[in-house]
Amino acid sequence: MKKTKYVLVTLLCLITMLGFAGCRKNKKAISADEFCTKMENKSFTTTDSTSQYATSKEITESYIAISKDYSYQIEFIVLDSADAASSMFEKNKSTFESENSVKAVRTSTSLANYSKYTLLANGKYKVLSRIDNTLIYINANSDYKDEINSILDNLGY
Repeated sequence: MKKTKYVLVTLLCLITMLGFAGCRKNKKAISADEFCTKMENKSFTTTDSTSQYATSKEITESYIAISKDYSYQIEFIVLDSADAASSMFEKNKSTFESENSVKAVRTSTSLANYSKYTLLANGKYKVLSRIDNTLIYINANSDYKDEINSILDNLGY
């Protein structure tokens, strides 16, 4: 019995180490132009929303991509530094968490130059995804969860 337990624990440790070895790579942030091009290729309408952040010195660019049926939008924000993006990520994450009930499904990942947080609660799907100095913000109806995840995979976020 002890030998079986030892073998199982050893295998679990090896699998975990191998899993983390592949996760250490840095992700590559896309530019605002790339975001707009990719979203327009998916029939989204993109709008420059930088002016709504005129009082924020850290935000250099912001674009909103609106789905063709206007059911949800994806916001892409470029900040002047990775630290500023991390700070904005944490503030929005705290806001998401404070607004929701106990009955929620949350995921959180933070590796190298990348952070991602998702929250599924009260019929909403909320996503924050940061790579370097860029941030994606989504607050949509949970019906669009799979579609949103597919888009984020395509964007690399």
